[in-house]
Amino acid sequence: MQPDLLQWRPPAPVAAPTVEPTPDKFRRAPGDPRDYRAEWDAFVAAHSSIATYIEELALAMAGRGRVEVNALFTMARARYLATLDNSLRASCSDWLIERNPELAAVIKRRARKRTAAKAVAP
Repeated sequence: MQPDLLQWRPPAPVAAPTVEPTPDKFRRAPGDPRDYRAEWDAFVAAHSSIATYIEELALAMAGRGRVEVNALFTMARARYLATLDNSLRASCSDWLIERNPELAAVIKRRARKRTAAKAVAP
């Protein structure tokens, strides 16, 4: 006997995989901007060898006349198989210039957007 196709019902769907909640250290209130500099400083503290490698690369590239932080991140990822958040590139360039002021002339940077949280009343 053939099943009645008009009465057939598909099987119940498999439950979607659960997503881990965001760890407390990464939670922010809505509209609260990320503190990229604090994140970069924490990365440097946790991975000083990678930060030192990035700094050495920047100094070596400075001799060629131009330093691109994106290239530094790409090379560090390849060498250390590290996860580097591209959002930290601006903080990294600030950090490099603070440690090596001569890099200010050769690090490729762009103007940063001002957010409402950073805007200062006249």
